[in-house]
Amino acid sequence: SEVPHVRGALEALLKPERLRGADQYYCDRCACKVDAERGVSFRRLPRVLAIQLKRFRYDFRLGQRLKVNSLFTFPTTIDMAEYVRPIPGDSPPPGKATSADVTPRGNLEATAEETAGGVSAGEAMADSPAGDPMAVDSTPPTAPLAEGMSVAHPETETACSGPLPYELYAVLVHSGSASFGHYYALIKDLGQGDAAGSAGGGDGRGEWHEFNDAYVRPIKESELRTKAFGGEGGGYSGSSSAYMLLYRAVGACDASSGEAAVDASDSIAQAVSQHALPLAAPVAATPAAAAPAVAAPAAGAPAHAGQPAHAGQPTLREYTLAEVGKHCSRGDAWIVVDERVYDVTRFIDAHPGGVGPILNLAGKDCTDVFANYHAARVYDRMLPAYLIGTMAAGEIVVAPHVADFRRIRQELLRRGLFETDSRFYLKMLAWHCTLWLCAMYLSLGCDSCGAHMLGAALMGVFWQQLAGIGHDLGHSGVTHSFRRDHLVGSLLSAFMGLSVGWWKSDHNTHHVVCNAVEHDPNIQHLPMLAITDKVFRRPRFWDTYHRKWVGMDDAAHWLVSHQHLFFYPLMALGRWNLYAQGLIYLLTQPDKTHFRKTELAGIAVYFGWVLGTALSMPSWAESVGWVMLSHAVAGILHVQIVLSHWSMHTYEGRAYNGADDEWYVTTMRTTMNVATPPWLDWVHIGLQFQIEHHLFPRLPRHNLRIARDMVREVVEAHFPAGSAECKRLFPLGVAYHEPGFFAGNLEMWRVLRSAAYAARGAKRGEHGFWQSALWEGMSLAG
Repeated sequence: SEVPHVRGALEALLKPERLRGADQYYCDRCACKVDAERGVSFRRLPRVLAIQLKRFRYDFRLGQRLKVNSLFTFPTTIDMAEYVRPIPGDSPPPGKATSADVTPRGNLEATAEETAGGVSAGEAMADSPAGDPMAVDSTPPTAPLAEGMSVAHPETETACSGPLPYELYAVLVHSGSASFGHYYALIKDLGQGDAAGSAGGGDGRGEWHEFNDAYVRPIKESELRTKAFGGEGGGYSGSSSAYMLLYRAVGACDASSGEAAVDASDSIAQAVSQHALPLAAPVAATPAAAAPAVAAPAAGAPAHAGQPAHAGQPTLREYTLAEVGKHCSRGDAWIVVDERVYDVTRFIDAHPGGVGPILNLAGKDCTDVFANYHAARVYDRMLPAYLIGTMAAGEIVVAPHVADFRRIRQELLRRGLFETDSRFYLKMLAWHCTLWLCAMYLSLGCDSCGAHMLGAALMGVFWQQLAGIGHDLGHSGVTHSFRRDHLVGSLLSAFMGLSVGWWKSDHNTHHVVCNAVEHDPNIQHLPMLAITDKVFRRPRFWDTYHRKWVGMDDAAHWLVSHQHLFFYPLMALGRWNLYAQGLIYLLTQPDKTHFRKTELAGIAVYFGWVLGTALSMPSWAESVGWVMLSHAVAGILHVQIVLSHWSMHTYEGRAYNGADDEWYVTTMRTTMNVATPPWLDWVHIGLQFQIEHHLFPRLPRHNLRIARDMVREVVEAHFPAGSAECKRLFPLGVAYHEPGFFAGNLEMWRVLRSAAYAARGAKRGEHGFWQSALWEGMSLAG
């Protein structure tokens, strides 16, 4: 039967098991089997009582471990006197510290060794899925430990008659599934108010705090119910529940023992000062423009809800999302990270990842984007200088699916999957060297035209494969050092001819505003291509990345109307566009640029050896053929890049406005994977896992397949295919889209054809065509 509370679980744990009939106990002294009772008995309790909840079980039908997330309540105070039940005829000497025994009852005389296999806490409640109970840490170190028991030091135990009041002061919470998840703690500050109180706990209890990695914040005692009781549905969704409860002895018994009460206030205060207060310290150094956001605390005023008040520390101002949303321009940019507000205006131009990401997230809660793009050191060393306030209570609501995606990241961190396996890149180095050397040998060391063309094809494969390494380096996914990875990528420009600096500016912006018509440079390809009629149904729009107005004219109308016919031949020439974009970026420097001279020199070297190889051919025809074939084969890369996004959802305006278009939902709406067997992963250079890559861009390529399984589990739990919620949020009716390579290409081609037909049907005055400034000038309009 279900036991949904701690009192019932304790009763079930202490309830003896009757050994009758075939289960009779064999008594060595009696030399026969006798009726007996076997169970757990508490004789004395430790000052600190740790109660472990059994929140996991093994399903033999499914063959896997499952998390138990049923409702299980526990009080903030409990009288343990009713659970201390001395064994008949077994009275410990007065004043001698003893411990809980696991002992058969009745007419048996069993030693500790005979009873070490007694009923464990887990076994006592094996058929109670709601309570799935606990073990009390009270077995002495001198005796064998029964399953579910742990050690308590005798000198910390108490002995008294009468009430045994205990007060809850800490809860360890597990959120996630049986496969992976995250632990954090809820701890009461025993230094505030009347922490010891009376037998019932007293009035004026201290404040509770949530300790979640480096994030510390005060919470209300009532939040224990929502964070730790569980019961928010089975399986994976909303799977946050208490895993361990810590109670401490309080009241008369505590005083009579003559020992000081356990007080964790010093350690809690120290943790708060280490993790929370340093973020407030730099407030005095914020620019004058931010000064009005910081106010000195009034005399006797309580601390701000998001920051404990200490002498000499300013109280941070609270903001609403609406207030933060007003600061969304290049000249006035605020962001929210972990319910803290930062004014990053003066940092925009210095941002290593370019202006685009900050500008497009200004005025938004970018907690998840920030966490997945930055190393932990950024939180400690850079963010504090820009802190100006915190979010008002209730402003930030974490949706269940967001909480579960965050748990995936924590599990990836726990498993060490963000760390690079150097063996993978050593193999990649050998593979790339082999490709380049074979291509050069066939192109320069052989005489036949066929060998030359085969060398050109291998060179194209080399460029396509090397782009995968450049992509990894651009996301700091190899050494996880921005400067080291960027420098290596810039040096590789001598072999691939592309600017990593330009790519980072372009690609980082693409990541945060994927498929946004006005903001994503990866879908802004007019006048050649338009992946949706949203691009041309307005006279013009402001392209925020290239900082220009985009309008349509007669040439664009004709090209877009036929784009599905010339798309694949155009991709064979796509590499030339990358050359041009990189050189323009390096020469004009429209954004933050790193290692500019290194890349310019590398690109010069690249064109030197490529043109030298081509011109070494015996005829101009072979030279041109070598260049065109090598670039056409490398064009496979461009198909792979656009394949993951162009057939997916596009949108106008800005995203990240609520639960329906937050970071994770927007990523899945605009991105798809390509179903690939593991033995072909090398062909797709990591681009087959674009969903996981967009969610966790710093995750090394060789671990994306592992992350895929975790992401699918969460997506299927929250947005099952065909469900009403899935159909409402995802235009395709599935949240996790993963067609094969050829099926994906067919989907993309149909999207291009659909936009082309929409362009053909456009009439003057109804769409953006013929309404651009160029058209009006040519037509002498006005």
